[in-house]
Amino acid sequence: MNHVKSALLLIFCFCLSAVASAEEKLNLLNNGNFTTLDEKGKPTHWEIYSSGNKVSIDKTDKPEGIGQSVKVSVTETENSLGSLVQKIKGLPKNTKLVLSAKMKSTHDEAGIMQIKLRNDGKETDRINSEWAGKEWKEIKVEFNTGESDEIRIQCRFNQNEKAKGAEVWFADLKLVQAE
Repeated sequence: MNHVKSALLLIFCFCLSAVASAEEKLNLLNNGNFTTLDEKGKPTHWEIYSSGNKVSIDKTDKPEGIGQSVKVSVTETENSLGSLVQKIKGLPKNTKLVLSAKMKSTHDEAGIMQIKLRNDGKETDRINSEWAGKEWKEIKVEFNTGESDEIRIQCRFNQNEKAKGAEVWFADLKLVQAE
């Protein structure tokens, strides 16, 4: 009987540990897979800053195992980066997080992930991923929230003359606590 109780206790502890581990990996981004759209067909929870370039959902060009991606077609030029931005407030201070995303682009230096740390309404740090390549690639960026009271996750795309005609895709974005 004691062996059965010990075995049940062990199974319970294992299950509890698995649940706690799964909760640690909770995605802190809303709609990081771009499946929830507003009435205009744009992904909810994301603000779009672009000089007239087309942002759309692409269900054909996407990473394997992922339902869709968000695609930016650069047709208009401006000497700044456009972006899809999600602002996150209320994260614990001095917490290590990992941003992961899948990206690709038709042009060099056309798409990048960026993390902006902010405190009291001012930017305190800016962290860039590597640039998207011509094939789907997962990028990961580990960072610490420090004293930030807000972070901004940005899917950035060049809008300069060199990027005109480029297409940039972003998919499967996740922001999780680091191990």
